[in-house]
Amino acid sequence: MKASKTNRKKNTKNRRRQDLVTPTRARRKRLSGWLIGSFITSVSVVAIYAVGNTANKAVTEITDRPISAVEIEAAMEHVSESELQSLMQPMIGQRFLGTDLTQLKANIEQHPWIAQANLSRRWPDRLHIALEEETAIARWRDTGFLNHAGKEIVLGDNQSLMYLPKLSGPKESQLEVAKQFVEINRTLQPMGLSVNEMILSEDLSWQIELSNGLFIKLGRDQLQNKMERFSTVFESTLKPRLAEIQSVDLRYRNGVAVKWIKQEISSAN
Repeated sequence: MKASKTNRKKNTKNRRRQDLVTPTRARRKRLSGWLIGSFITSVSVVAIYAVGNTANKAVTEITDRPISAVEIEAAMEHVSESELQSLMQPMIGQRFLGTDLTQLKANIEQHPWIAQANLSRRWPDRLHIALEEETAIARWRDTGFLNHAGKEIVLGDNQSLMYLPKLSGPKESQLEVAKQFVEINRTLQPMGLSVNEMILSEDLSWQIELSNGLFIKLGRDQLQNKMERFSTVFESTLKPRLAEIQSVDLRYRNGVAVKWIKQEISSAN
């Protein structure tokens, strides 16, 4: 009886041990299966990602190939063909889609004679560039010119523009000088005259030299009124004796003072 009871106790302990061990082994098997599944899934994702990269690379090779040519649309007077080629050369070989057109535009427009550059892509690997050249209305001092907006364009040397009138004035006076130059030229045009040189002095006094060599002193203000007065006197008195006149002084409230080449000074009302 004692032996039987002892055996039953041992069997009960063994079953309890088995009951404790069996679930643990089952959990290990399920965990192993999950890890394997996760690994396979990861490998699949990597494979898909690799295939995707290969496809993207193939598309990129087709759509973003190197630029093979640059087309230029321009009517240039002051920019030579060799200069244009030099400006465009760095673009050859760059990526068709990867090229920063905004930066290229800024680089091209740094050239003093290029007012505006418009860039566009032409499929599959060409760039089209339309250029607009600056319009010089006059030389500014000895280092540049003024465009139609009165903006100074610095060249360093404007000897190539000797055919243009020369303007000068204090710092930051470019726009005002350009404006007066245009207005005075408009007044002179019916008389067959034009400005050859215009100077705004440091004390803000104006003086001009006309295309026929005549000097006119205008003073500081009311320039247009003074030029209209000059027009009236010119047609009635000065024009017949133009070759004898050295300068005309319009700084007076009424009338003008004329300095003749023979050093005679007279007044005309």
